[in-house]
Amino acid sequence: MKIIIAVDGSKSADACFDFIRANFNLSVVSDLILLTAVEGPSSDAVYISTELTRDIAAQCDTLAAATLDRIAHLAKDAKFAKITRYVAHGRPQQVILDAVESFKADLLVVGRQGRTAAAQRVLMGSVSEFLVRNSPCTVAVVKM
Repeated sequence: MKIIIAVDGSKSADACFDFIRANFNLSVVSDLILLTAVEGPSSDAVYISTELTRDIAAQCDTLAAATLDRIAHLAKDAKFAKITRYVAHGRPQQVILDAVESFKADLLVVGRQGRTAAAQRVLMGSVSEFLVRNSPCTVAVVKM
């Protein structure tokens, strides 16, 4: 079974990993893919120099890698056989959906609360709701 955990650095990322560890026998998980989406600064809203945009993008990549490394360390300690780290660039909804299709995932695990302000959510976060509606595989939305 191929499982993707979409992580964003929030506490819900830890909850997603804990969900997998608590509910799946390690012998049935052939691949654990840890995915984070980096959505760079938009030049639509404000003028940002090319150099500053590159600096911000590099910092985002560094933070994304650190997030994946932290969860990968937990997965390694839990004895998952194959762990893949994947940083994708773009809108989280789309890059997560693309990864599900590319990796041919059997299960996608996402958190219910990410970095979006609570006032912008009704029942689920906009990313998790989009994924539930559009993913070709089963989606588990983990409540924090």
